[in-house]
Formats: sequence, structure tokens, C-alpha cells
Amino acid sequence: MSFRPLVVVVALSLVGCDADVEANAGPRQSREQVFSYSAPLRAGQTLALRNMSGQLSIEPASDDTLRVVADLAWRGDSALPRDVSFRSDTMPGGVYVCAIVGKGQCTADDYDVNSDGTGMSFRRGRVRLGMGGGSLATVHFRVQVPTGVRLELVMIDGSIVSASSAPVKARGVNGQMTIVTSVGPVNAKTVNGNIDARMTTLSGTDSVVVETVNGEVAAYLPMNASATVDVRATNGTVQSDFAGVTGGSQGINKAITGVLGAGATPVRVRSINGGAALRQLDAQGRPLTP
Repeated sequence: MSFRPLVVVVALSLVGCDADVEANAGPRQSREQVFSYSAPLRAGQTLALRNMSGQLSIEPASDDTLRVVADLAWRGDSALPRDVSFRSDTMPGGVYVCAIVGKGQCTADDYDVNSDGTGMSFRRGRVRLGMGGGSLATVHFRVQVPTGVRLELVMIDGSIVSASSAPVKARGVNGQMTIVTSVGPVNAKTVNGNIDARMTTLSGTDSVVVETVNGEVAAYLPMNASATVDVRATNGTVQSDFAGVTGGSQGINKAITGVLGAGATPVRVRSINGGAALRQLDAQGRPLTP
């Protein structure tokens, strides 16, 4: 199987984010499908999808073809903004697709967003923040992913809404995450935002990790989960739907710990400023607690 790499460049003006700049930046504009990419992808392979500002929307495909479309919104008088590029290429075991601003770069292992003093970088699991302004453009990736394809998601400033059928790794800085998969685990971390991670089954030996600094987090596991559980909140509540796990429910440095079944999968749920919850899904994948 082979993939055809594709690079598309459109424009975006990268400016500071103060109120005066916003007020004088011109009318809001948008255009759909400024970028598209498709390729066959097999179960067990990986899609690495990276975005600097906007949204990632992922749903199951009806066949074995990955399809990615990007919509662009911006503020300004230009027909298209300056200085945004989209890159897609193969990597060992899959493909990567990125939205890039300014002099940013994207490879199989690295994602750098930087322009006019703004710097953020991602290297296969870690996001490093630099100093600088914000962007007046947003990218909405709309994705159809084949059955069994693993996801590695990066959303620097915006939301993730994902439904798939294989393990998911997600990293963010500002924004909400809603991640649903029929085959976990989910490993999701952000700085500012809520995370809702739901897994109807667990496979392999990797850990479930759901963590934020500022926000509410909830990990939903199947009712017959085999897991070693550690749920903690520094300033907030901790809750569990599962019998056999113990701990406090409110206050400072509260924790719930315990073993479900044979304890096969480590489960770590954390919030510094916000609540942390371990939730249960029934046999049909419905939450025990609404």
C-alpha cells in the first residue's frame, strides 16, 4: 500500500490577541474544504492529526479509506488569509496530517507552531509552550477514520470530538475533549479544559490516562473492566460508579483507589482544579450515571 503526500498552502495573518487588534481585523470569513486528503488505512495503523486552533471532528468511516477535509475561518479583508499550510505524509505505521501557521513545521515526530514570536511544539506525546500572540484563523478538520485505526491527536487551542474503534492518544492546551472508542485505552491530557473519555472495551497493556490542570475529567469504563484504579483531585470532588474502590468525595487532595477484576489495566484520572470521576458503562455502552 502506498500513500501520496500532499501539501497545500493558504494564507493567514498571525497577530496578537488584544481587543484593539480583534476590533480592527476586518470581517469574519470562512471557506469550506480548503484542504482534503484521502488514503487507504488498515486496522492497527495510526492517523496522527494535529491542529493549532479550531476543532477536530472524527467519526467512523464506512470503508477502509481515511478521509480528511479542512474548513478555514478567519478575520480580515483578504480572499484567503496568509501563512497557513496543510501537510500530509506517510510515517512508519500510518500517516500524519497537520495544519501549520507561519514558520511552523510538521514531521512524523514533531509539530511546531510558531510565527512572530509565538511558539508551541509537540513531540510524540509532549507539548511545549512558548510565549507570543494568537491567531485570527481557525481550522476545522472533519475526518472519517476506518475501523481499527489508532489515533494520535493534537489540538493546541480548540476542541476535540472523536468517535472511533481503536486506542486514542490526545494532547491539548486549551479546549474540551470528548473521546469515545469501542476499543480503549484512551490517553488524554490537556491544560485548560474538560475531558470526557469513554471506552466500551479495553485491550492490550497500555494505561488509561485522563488528566487536566483546570477542568472536569471523567473516564468511562466497561462494567466488567479489569483495572487498577487511581482517581485524584487536588481542588475538587472525586467520584466512582464502581463498587470496590474507596476514597473521599470532596475537599483537598482527595483520592479513590482500588482494583476491578484482575486489575489488568492501570487507570489514572487527575484534575488539579476541578472534579475527577470514574464512570461505568453498561453492556450496551450506556453510562450508568447520566
